[in-house]
Amino acid sequence: SSGNSAFDRYYYGKDKSALSKLAQQGLKLFTGKAECSKCHTIGNDYSLFLDYKYHDLGVSWDLVKKEYGDRGLGEISTDDLSGRFLTPSLRNVALTPPYMHDGSLKTLAEVIDFFDRGGIQSPRLDPIMKPLGLTAGEKKALIAFLESLTGDQNYSAAGQRLNYQSQMRSR
Repeated sequence: SSGNSAFDRYYYGKDKSALSKLAQQGLKLFTGKAECSKCHTIGNDYSLFLDYKYHDLGVSWDLVKKEYGDRGLGEISTDDLSGRFLTPSLRNVALTPPYMHDGSLKTLAEVIDFFDRGGIQSPRLDPIMKPLGLTAGEKKALIAFLESLTGDQNYSAAGQRLNYQSQMRSR
């Protein structure tokens, strides 16, 4: 996870200039009309943007074969949990394409379009999934908000924090 993002400075640090007007509109959509925060939760003191739950968004449902291509949680549990995957954190999400458990969505715009359509109609689709009716401008605002979740720490391709030792020595 990466902290001190524009979102953190705005939401928790009360720096109202940290988020652009477009990103502020995206935050309002994220917690309102788009209902993203139902699963990508925002806490009172900090946020990892996840609910620690598994959801079926229809991502692995094969519409032709009428079966789950990837059973997800059903692979290690009971079959009635097939198609469910853990909600991921959205920290640094703009830096981590492709998206979904299988990398099937290449851009944040594709992810937002996917949720706007209400996912893929699988037999166990999470009831929270429904068409959203977002406008092009609202989608752009959501992307601006998601981009505001990028923190100021840098990581290597292996996931190790860069400049960590020099940051520690300078304290």
